[in-house]
Amino acid sequence: MEHTKSFSPLTLRTIFADEPLRTVHQLSMRRTWPTWPFESEAIPLISQVHSKALIPKPSGELGRPGRNGYSLSAALGWEMFVYKKVQTRAREEVNSILKKGAPFNAQDRERVKSVCDKLREEFPILNRYEGDWAALDFVRSCLRNAPCYRERRL
Repeated sequence: MEHTKSFSPLTLRTIFADEPLRTVHQLSMRRTWPTWPFESEAIPLISQVHSKALIPKPSGELGRPGRNGYSLSAALGWEMFVYKKVQTRAREEVNSILKKGAPFNAQDRERVKSVCDKLREEFPILNRYEGDWAALDFVRSCLRNAPCYRERRL
């Protein structure tokens, strides 16, 4: 006589007991300090000052982070896709308005200003920088990396 084993599906069922809810204990080290009487009035004023404060230009020269300079993308601290979008638009404006092959110092100031104005109009984030240094640095980097200027420097 052969014997076959068979298991009922009900034997694979497990029932767990209900767990009691744990109460939240307050931290024993928690302390509250008295607030300054005018703190609620001062907070909006502080946030207004910080939002209107312009960001100063970093010390050093653009594009020389190893020699006491700075990298534009690192100094701005933007997301890379925003940086690339502004950089691409700056390159288009520089190629269409400024003289090709000429360094930044040889460019007409009014034309450089018009490029910066167009960039600030299209990207309002550039208005946060003191003395328009971010827009000017985009123009400088586009001129420095222009193919005809690179060949001339070599």
